[in-house]
Amino acid sequence: MTRKVAIINNYNEITNQVQCREKQKNLVKQVNELMDTKKGVLVMDEHALAFDFFLSLINRKNHWENRRHFRQFLITPPLQEQFSAAVLSEEFTKQNDNHAVEFIDILKAKGLTVGIRLDSDISEIFGSVGEYIGTGVNEVVTRLNKYKESGFVYSKWRSVYQIKENSPTLYNTEKISYILATFAAMSQECELVPIISVEVVPDGAEDIYKAAKVLEKILINLIKALNDFDVLLEATILQVSFVQPGRMSSNFSISPEEIAEQTLEAFKKSLPVGLGGLMFHSSGLSEENATQTLNHIMLKKKENESMVPWKMTHSFGRAQKASAIMTWKGDPEFEEAGQAELMARAKANNEALLGEYTAGKVQGSNSEHDLFVPDYIF
Repeated sequence: MTRKVAIINNYNEITNQVQCREKQKNLVKQVNELMDTKKGVLVMDEHALAFDFFLSLINRKNHWENRRHFRQFLITPPLQEQFSAAVLSEEFTKQNDNHAVEFIDILKAKGLTVGIRLDSDISEIFGSVGEYIGTGVNEVVTRLNKYKESGFVYSKWRSVYQIKENSPTLYNTEKISYILATFAAMSQECELVPIISVEVVPDGAEDIYKAAKVLEKILINLIKALNDFDVLLEATILQVSFVQPGRMSSNFSISPEEIAEQTLEAFKKSLPVGLGGLMFHSSGLSEENATQTLNHIMLKKKENESMVPWKMTHSFGRAQKASAIMTWKGDPEFEEAGQAELMARAKANNEALLGEYTAGKVQGSNSEHDLFVPDYIF
């Protein structure tokens, strides 16, 4: 009887190991499929407060119906031509178009894979100055399972850092990293690819070299935490900001080429080769500067693949949508023109993914305007 039980237990253990390996292979496959398309990720995961910026561009109040109207504007064009995936807020999943068709069904019909942002809110770490993390990680498993069953592929959690005189601190950076690693481990257990968002917002007076050093240290701590939690790095995506000086810096006018160079320097000192992929925030850069920065990064990758080994794509927010919404103005008469701007900028960003974008090629209605918003931590 004892031998029989041992055989059964051994069989169950082997079965579990095989199933675990199959889960891991599938997650890695999903990451590679996303990163190999050479198309972007449309980010529509902003919390409600972030819409103050977008809706202020067209003199609209920030409420449910105006947010629904804006999202409908974004998802109507043939997104599949320039985007392979979309990352959404939970509010997005509860909204329909004017014909009562759920937004999420519209995206799936276009062939986009979808992810969900699950941090309930962004709050400052207790006792810190400028270190923020999404809340609710201890209650997230039920929601992860819910969205997995609904056909979602990715799950996202956000962290934000502001560079102050004495922050980010090592203690709080480690604390935030372990929260992010906890989420990543739970996501993979629920068979969702984790997207870990790390954004250093350029609110301060730091020069670009200090900004690069701060991002480097944050990423080193994050990778350590992910390893400590046995997170499969090949099945993990980091959404990161470009390195740039603070807007209060005396030398803020930095070229896209230098931003690209310092961003890659931070990556080389902090990120393992085996990481699944990188998605870029635009972090307040103008549309044109964000596109050019991405192009310079990919040119350097083409020059020396071994020094820039990571798979990358764009996931710009403000720098993807600003010209589109300003052309649209919330007016049905200008809807197609605004959507054309959205797709033109996405095409430009996809050309940049190949290192083939020519500076100034796309002249949007707001493409040269700086999109920095102070304290944009949502």
